[in-house]
Amino acid sequence: MSLQLLQVAVPAIWWEASHSPEPDFAGMVREALDIERRLPKGVDTGRDQRRYAASCASLETAATKRYDLVTSAEDFAACLAQNGLPGQRVGGDYLDWLAAQVEYAPDDHPEARLAASFFPPGLLRKHLATADKLAVQAQSPIPESVRQRLAFAHWAEQAGCGLVETAVFAAQSEASPLPAAARAQRIASPVLAIPSSAPPLLDERADKAQTQSEWAALQQEMS
Repeated sequence: MSLQLLQVAVPAIWWEASHSPEPDFAGMVREALDIERRLPKGVDTGRDQRRYAASCASLETAATKRYDLVTSAEDFAACLAQNGLPGQRVGGDYLDWLAAQVEYAPDDHPEARLAASFFPPGLLRKHLATADKLAVQAQSPIPESVRQRLAFAHWAEQAGCGLVETAVFAAQSEASPLPAAARAQRIASPVLAIPSSAPPLLDERADKAQTQSEWAALQQEMS
């Protein structure tokens, strides 16, 4: 069974402790971010990794238990206007591309949280600044799933939303997060489940100009 990435845009109010319609959502976000800051210190990492995985799994469950699939910016806005949670699925080759970025991207942009599974509104903006740059600078054509994922993330950011993402089995009629056994295999930071192997990021034969042209077209679509 192949994997897809499920994205759900979560309105700003969910991330605010005093107003969130989902009990404990903001608290789980705060705990997960606190753990991310502690992990590099290397103190009691096993316990923190388990707590981090549990917090992220709870966030994913809360966001994905009710959402509406959308295919355009207009559908996205209409869904939000009806107090819904817009969602989108993209192909599993996005996860392969992401794995390559995590493996080869410089370590000087920790704020990008490239493979994290949740992005509060403020952190989503920082994440996209780096993700956009990586897509433009790619030396091989980016998959359509990458374009779709970034477009949806930009719709969320422009609407003041955050983002929750999880890997789901493509063959299932309803979105279902990976089972607990699979979650246990995730590295703690970044946490999004991605394949352990990925194609090389660099390809000397790639047409970089074509990639930049594609990305320019995508930016025009999102404007």
